[in-house]
Amino acid sequence: MPLVGFTCSDSPWTRATIADCEKCKNRCIDSIEVLRALWHENFEIDHPYHSDPKVVSLTTAIGCLRKAYYERTQDYTEEPQKLMARTTGTVIHR
Repeated sequence: MPLVGFTCSDSPWTRATIADCEKCKNRCIDSIEVLRALWHENFEIDHPYHSDPKVVSLTTAIGCLRKAYYERTQDYTEEPQKLMARTTGTVIHR
């Protein structure tokens, strides 16, 4: 069960899609192009460590095992700002 959307900073318990972010007046990241890139990288590309529970990234291996288990077994959302660091690291290591 993967990352399923952005967590909206205006209403923290709301799951937001890229379409919701495009309509939002208070964007948490000013550039809509950056938001689209985050969406594409995290929701449209099928990474092996998102779909195969036996494949673990280095970041997952050295991080919190409870968080890793939760992310593999439950649908969850995350703030776009927090995805920036993860996405930047993924792009750099390609």
